[in-house]
Amino acid sequence: MPIDISPTILEASANDLLADYPELRIQAIAGQYEDGLKWLEKSVASPRLVLWLGSSIGNLDRASAAAFLANMASSLEPADRLLVGIDLRKSRRIIERAYDDSDGVTARFNLNLLSRINRELGGDFPVEQFDHQAVYLEREGRIEMRLVSQKACRVRIPGCDLTVDFEAGETIHTENSVKYSPEEIDELAADSGLQTRARWMDVDDYFSLSLLSLN
Repeated sequence: MPIDISPTILEASANDLLADYPELRIQAIAGQYEDGLKWLEKSVASPRLVLWLGSSIGNLDRASAAAFLANMASSLEPADRLLVGIDLRKSRRIIERAYDDSDGVTARFNLNLLSRINRELGGDFPVEQFDHQAVYLEREGRIEMRLVSQKACRVRIPGCDLTVDFEAGETIHTENSVKYSPEEIDELAADSGLQTRARWMDVDDYFSLSLLSLN
């Protein structure tokens, strides 16, 4: 089902793009990925270039990523292309520094989850008693973001009718981000009924853009 959100941000983004590129035709859609694919199937004739930029695919585990790409593939025609951004495997030091930066940006982003629970669900998380933690599981190629309770505490969340007791050192697992090697990207594409036609990387080989099509 479409997400019930204000169109203000979408409209503003569309208008900004049109100001710079007046020749574009923009249809802003507020919804899940699947809503966009349904619109694409009905409203745009092939050949089409579908962009999935950023590295959102990394928030899915590998099996779910393959299933989602397979679903996308079912919406494509032979002449269509899919350009997808995927974060690449790199050293533990680089990845953990990126997800636990010295300026504390990611920590504030992660801790904001507790602030939102307090604000929107009436929770009483003692946010200042939780620490941000980022751990890279190198073999799995997955970084995990967690929030760690510094001390024992009891948290009540009336909006969910929930009470949770935390021990000192207990963690809340908040996010995964899966990294891929170029070979794993090709395997992911193949498992989804797609093939890699081209690939571009940044100068440090940290990030990739892969152009995929039906087999």
